[in-house]
Amino acid sequence: MLRLLTIGSIAVSLFPASAEIPPLRGVAPDLLEKYVPDKDGNWKCLGHPEIVLHFDQVNDDYCDCPDGSDEPGTAACENGKFYCANEGFEPNFIPTFLVDDGVCDYKVCCDGSDEKSGKCPNRCLELAEKAELLRLERKARLENGLKAKRDLIVQSQNKLREISQRRAELEKTIQLEQQQLNYLNEQDPNDSALRKEVDPQLEKVVQILKVQKDEILLLKTKADSLERLLKELEKNYNPNFNDAAVKAAVQGFRDYSSNSNDDSYSDLDSVEPENIVKDIQKTINTFAFDTSNDSKYESIWSFWKEVLADKIVKIYQEFTAVPLKTASKPLKPISGTAQEIQKSIDSHNKEIVKIDSDLENSESRYGLEDIFRAYDGRCFVEKIGDYDYEYCFTGSLTQISSNGQRVSIGTRDKIEVLEDEQSVGGYSYRVYYEKGAKCWNGPVRKAIAVVQCGDVEQLVSVSEPEKCEYHLVVRSPVGCFSEDNVYLVKEIAEGESHAPFKVIPFKDEL
Repeated sequence: MLRLLTIGSIAVSLFPASAEIPPLRGVAPDLLEKYVPDKDGNWKCLGHPEIVLHFDQVNDDYCDCPDGSDEPGTAACENGKFYCANEGFEPNFIPTFLVDDGVCDYKVCCDGSDEKSGKCPNRCLELAEKAELLRLERKARLENGLKAKRDLIVQSQNKLREISQRRAELEKTIQLEQQQLNYLNEQDPNDSALRKEVDPQLEKVVQILKVQKDEILLLKTKADSLERLLKELEKNYNPNFNDAAVKAAVQGFRDYSSNSNDDSYSDLDSVEPENIVKDIQKTINTFAFDTSNDSKYESIWSFWKEVLADKIVKIYQEFTAVPLKTASKPLKPISGTAQEIQKSIDSHNKEIVKIDSDLENSESRYGLEDIFRAYDGRCFVEKIGDYDYEYCFTGSLTQISSNGQRVSIGTRDKIEVLEDEQSVGGYSYRVYYEKGAKCWNGPVRKAIAVVQCGDVEQLVSVSEPEKCEYHLVVRSPVGCFSEDNVYLVKEIAEGESHAPFKVIPFKDEL
């Protein structure tokens, strides 16, 4: 250590603080102080100080240092780094094996300094202008994307409210069904036998009334025809013609007409159907039933009063073909057997469990603030290369060939947030699709979609780095984040914030 300090002191004495260290090709300004010879003109390899070279061996196009530090400005050492100043733009480093290879590496060295003799003109100002336009475009994309994202948040919150309302309706339905089930379970086992006996009898009444109604209509039609004929006979017959039978028929029709009442059926029009129901219910309720011997008959009769009233209403509707208005006290007949009601309860309970599971794992399924829920039922189709790709953020990912053949790449499995320098705002979503169709002689298809910031939905690229494993880059408002925080400021959404889930570092795997 003492020896190193001595050498450093000597170097500083050769180049005092006020003196400017001369530039050296391929060396960054902040590293120039490491390329200063000692008083004897010697210099040590940066990574191997035991190797001492004469300073004129630096950049002599011969690799002397294992770490390549003696050739920062030539291609002699393959493991070195060449510094490009790129004045007017952004400085950068390029591997030394690309130096003086006859190729202008403008993506890294826009100033052309990686090639000698002015082979590559300086294009840094041109690239700086393009970079500024890109910066403005990215800024506008972020601002517009955040606005569109707020609309998506409103949609997702509305869907959450609909789900909550559906859950409340299910709970209410289950409660009512459970009451019906309890009631049926409390009834005497003979109830079912009684129902089987009464139902056919009531159905017979309905059929008899239908037949009688048809017969009445037929008789009425015949009577109307006969009445028209007799009226015609009364009007046109010759009273001077001495036919006793005709005279008797005419006189009989006159007696019938004088005694008939055309309004004999008019009272039926004034009868209100709901009043008929009330009268029927009143009659049933006043029926005397002896319950002195066994209290269980009271509940049985109470139950069957409702059943009978319901059946009578049905008979009235079948016979008259007139829809009844709601009675003052609505009838609530129990529909279905105990087994059927229990099956309905089980089905509704399963739906509640599914809703609860969906809400419990909402962040891994729908992202922060359930933002992807706004895409439920929505899919997008775009063409990349020879294929159309149908991608659904909350559903499936499908590859469609030119002949219309569809191949499943996978179904949405989970969603994560990741740091992403390539995305406006610094973050993006990663949507995983699993369990797609099996490749021929290969694995099951799957995919990862990186969802970056965009003001509209757009499929940017599709690649297949591994067999049957697809990587997609998609733009969408959901991928837009404020620059200082992974969370979008909650200007619209109400309620408690979701707890943040893991934010994983981004690796450019695409």
